[in-house]
Amino acid sequence: MGAYEDIVKATEDFDIKYCIGVGGYGSVYRAGLPSGKTFSSIPNLVVLLLSGCRLNGSIPHQIGTLTNLTYLGLSLNDLTGELPLSLANLTQLEYLSLYSNRLHGSVLPEIGKMKNLIFLDLGINHLSGVILSLLGHLTKLKTLYLDGNQINGSIPFEIRHLENLRLILLNNNNLTSAIPSSLGSLTNLTSLRFGRNQISGFIPPEIGKMKSLIILELSYNHLSRVIPSSLGNLIKLTYLSLRNNHIRGFIPPKIGKMKSLMRLALSYNHLNGAIPSFVGNLTHLTSLTLQGNQIIGFIPTEKGNLDKLSNVDMSTNLLSGQIPFHLGNLKQLGYFNLSYNNLSGTIPLSIWTSIDLSHNQFETQYRAPSKPLDYNKGSCSEIKGFSHCKKRHQIMIIIVVSISATLLLLAAVLGFLFHKRRINKNQPVETTKVKNGDLFSLWNYDGVIACQDIIRATEDFDIRYCIGIGGYGSV
Repeated sequence: MGAYEDIVKATEDFDIKYCIGVGGYGSVYRAGLPSGKTFSSIPNLVVLLLSGCRLNGSIPHQIGTLTNLTYLGLSLNDLTGELPLSLANLTQLEYLSLYSNRLHGSVLPEIGKMKNLIFLDLGINHLSGVILSLLGHLTKLKTLYLDGNQINGSIPFEIRHLENLRLILLNNNNLTSAIPSSLGSLTNLTSLRFGRNQISGFIPPEIGKMKSLIILELSYNHLSRVIPSSLGNLIKLTYLSLRNNHIRGFIPPKIGKMKSLMRLALSYNHLNGAIPSFVGNLTHLTSLTLQGNQIIGFIPTEKGNLDKLSNVDMSTNLLSGQIPFHLGNLKQLGYFNLSYNNLSGTIPLSIWTSIDLSHNQFETQYRAPSKPLDYNKGSCSEIKGFSHCKKRHQIMIIIVVSISATLLLLAAVLGFLFHKRRINKNQPVETTKVKNGDLFSLWNYDGVIACQDIIRATEDFDIRYCIGIGGYGSV
């Protein structure tokens, strides 16, 4: 009772001026302990929740005297320094949250002694060192957040002992080595996030045994080899991200069994082969990103069954053929990127949303947002800044006019020639005897043709005998 009276006195009977926040469990008050009073003055304290109270400095080692504490929340503050060794005394603790501070140093081995811990969140700090195998002693643990730190080393094999674990977040660290196959024993796990590390090796097929998984996020690592077909056993999975790795091979057909899948991210790997038709079975899919691979072949028409699809990116692949008209049925489609492929043919008018079809082989008219068909052959648009499309009836008029003009010109030329021939025929032509043989027969040529003969034959070089003008004179 003495401690409670001290709190009442320090807050002046919980005066509003000491209130610094209101949470789901009630109001939070700022107050200083009376002189000479420490945590040891309140040894029976069970819950200490000071999250978001703008606390700074280090965590006092006296906190270890609160041996009855079961709930300790100091998250969303500005705490610095290392974790105090005295935390190991809080053996009754079930909930420990220190996330979003500026704590540094290593994860204490002493945390392995808190065998009643159910929830441990040390995320978004500056913690370093390795994940200790002693964490495998926390067999009651259901939630483990160590994300957003500078933790290195490998994921300990002993993690397999955490059979009650539901969520594990180790993303945004510097973890290396391979994913231990022992993770397959964590059959109650619903969320596994190891993204943005330096994890190498391959995806262990044993992950396919974790049939409670809803989220699997392994992106931005150095994983290689192929996608194990056993992932198809994760029928509860809604989010699968393997993007930005070095994964090879084709997309396994068993992924078609993931009927709950909403987001599939396989971009920026070395995947090849065609897009499997089973993708059309994933009727809950809202996002499909496959860009930056070496995928070949056609876009399967089965994609038309994905009515909830809103985000599609297949850019920078080797896709060919036409865009299936079934894609026009995707009414939720908000972003569609097929740039940097070898697609051609006709574009379904109903897919014009936020579309990018640049750097393909399309030769078509289009109406779309800015620059969707850049670097295609013969593409045009009515939009300012693009080559102007000539409408079909305009093209037909131009063709008819051109043909008509050609025919008229031809008729005029033929008429002129016919008229000239009639004039020449009605004029009497005086035959001229040629001396010294035939002028046009070289075989009968017997001497120099007299100039007088040529002048007389052309009637003094009259213009009507001129049949052409060349580089050396008239003929």
